Amino acid sequence: MLTAIREKTQGIIAGFIITLIIIPFALWGTYSYFQGGSDINVAEVGGVEISQQAYRLALEQYRGNVNPSVFDSPAFRLRVLDGLVDETLMASNTFEQGYRISDATLGQLIREAPELKRNAQFDPELYQAILRQQGLTQQGFEERLRRTQLSRQIVDGFTESAVISSAQRDALFRLWLETREFDYAVIKPQKFIASTQISNDQIEQAYASNSDEYKTPEAVRIEYVRLAASDFSKKYQPTEEELRSAYEQEIARYSVPEQRRVSHILFELPEGATKEAVQQALEQARDIEGQLRAGADFAALAKKYSNDSGTAESGGDLGFVEADTLPKELEQAVSAIEVGSITAPVLTSYGYHIAKLTEHTPMARQSYEEAKAEVEKNVRERKGEEEFYEKFEELSNIVYEQSDSLEPAAEALGLEIQQSGWFDRSGGSGVTRQPKVIEAAFHPEVLIESRNSDAIEIGSNELIALRVTGHREAAVRSLAEVRAQIEQRLERESTRAQAAELGADILAKLREGATLQQLIQKHGLELKQSGPIRRFEPQGVDRRIVDAIFQARIPEGDQAVYGEADLDEQGYAVFALNSIQSGESKDVDEALKQRAENVLRQRLGQEHFASYLARLRKGADVKIFPDRL
Repeated sequence: MLTAIREKTQGIIAGFIITLIIIPFALWGTYSYFQGGSDINVAEVGGVEISQQAYRLALEQYRGNVNPSVFDSPAFRLRVLDGLVDETLMASNTFEQGYRISDATLGQLIREAPELKRNAQFDPELYQAILRQQGLTQQGFEERLRRTQLSRQIVDGFTESAVISSAQRDALFRLWLETREFDYAVIKPQKFIASTQISNDQIEQAYASNSDEYKTPEAVRIEYVRLAASDFSKKYQPTEEELRSAYEQEIARYSVPEQRRVSHILFELPEGATKEAVQQALEQARDIEGQLRAGADFAALAKKYSNDSGTAESGGDLGFVEADTLPKELEQAVSAIEVGSITAPVLTSYGYHIAKLTEHTPMARQSYEEAKAEVEKNVRERKGEEEFYEKFEELSNIVYEQSDSLEPAAEALGLEIQQSGWFDRSGGSGVTRQPKVIEAAFHPEVLIESRNSDAIEIGSNELIALRVTGHREAAVRSLAEVRAQIEQRLERESTRAQAAELGADILAKLREGATLQQLIQKHGLELKQSGPIRRFEPQGVDRRIVDAIFQARIPEGDQAVYGEADLDEQGYAVFALNSIQSGESKDVDEALKQRAENVLRQRLGQEHFASYLARLRKGADVKIFPDRL
């Protein structure tokens, strides 16, 4: 009982955050892709067409967020299309199965989305501005959100309905709690530096064979204009009248509401209780009231008699409550007493309560002068956002329509044309670190055709448009310039190879009967011994060694199991696995139990979901036209 009250008083509020910028494919919803009647489509799913335009919209969500070589690969493009096919199948199936997102639920999701709030309140103007920025209609966005929620219902359904057996949990516990003890040694490449000599012939041969590796990369230099809400905020100077008006309109923002800390004892009444049951509960409440007024301890009586299992153990404490949190009858009664006092029995829909007011914090409000700095900051930010949303579409249009220069956009919007230094496809400094900026600068239309880029979003309420002002082709550097680099690379390769070779030799001798101790002493290495180690608790041992240890087979009797681990630049490790101790489920704490439950549910849910998609695919008529991608 009173679970809802208790959650409110403790501030436990579940929120759903919607993403407005990038929507992943396959599971989490897409644009409204079901655009039958298109002249060109890339797939047909049970009679529903996925248009080429819809596919390209989905693909563009990844431009600048995925490595260009991956983005341009046929495999990646087909993967995006596969995601749309799965989404189409799921949408059709959820509709057939009767899944629906009501208009009321949809409206609540939108009103509670943090991205659409200003000063903790849903802002319709901000909502419309973000839709315009993303090129979406309100209907299109709401349809996308509806499909996203339907998809999540399906996925969550599989996860929540997964049945975990005790045998599965115990097996996972044993795996996680298993410990292994081992001896090991690391053969470091540095051991071989003194004996490694790189000749001129080796350097020249490496240069000739790998000249492409010693190129100065293709590089560009750009100029750009930047449109940012923060810049408009800094420039805006609100009047005193505007600040006072904003303070009055948002007075709740600068107030701390009145709070009362309340404890209660509940004498529960079921719905439809008889007159006799009501009278009996009232008599019990009056008896407890009498004991309290005679000096009995409230917390002790709450623990003994209260039917609210959520608060009884804590002496009936509901914590601090704000207005309109408690049932109306109880709130009125508590408001009428002083700190330390108790109420008479109060009847609510839950039953009879006796409440005690333990603390009271009156409402506090900052004066205008006290809040002025924050008010001004909020007004500036709001005006900056408004001006940004007014101008971003104008920037997009100008740089597209007058694509041979940024000057028209800079002049129309009062922006400064800024210059970058040289940078290659790995990026530079400042804005040229941004993947989207790099992608745009090396795009053929911008680089080769000397056009302006589109307006690019590089941050929250921040756009830039750019054009290339300089281009340097890749060129092979001379041997003299890269000699030291080649020599260092060959030295690293040689010392690593020698470390691996010695490691393989030691491992072979171990398997022939030699002991690790003998071989370690012979080669001047350091023998390290581990204590009992769990797979998720390496205790300072290199993670790669621990992974190899837990992949090794189980020792038989007193015979150690030998193995190796490649540590890349850190060298090569050889080990002797001496013993294994199985985990015991009795050692599992509640946190680990919950983690295991979540892992198993997620794993089974994923398996069920994959089977579900496979069944949908098998039963559907799916046609894909890869030549249209």
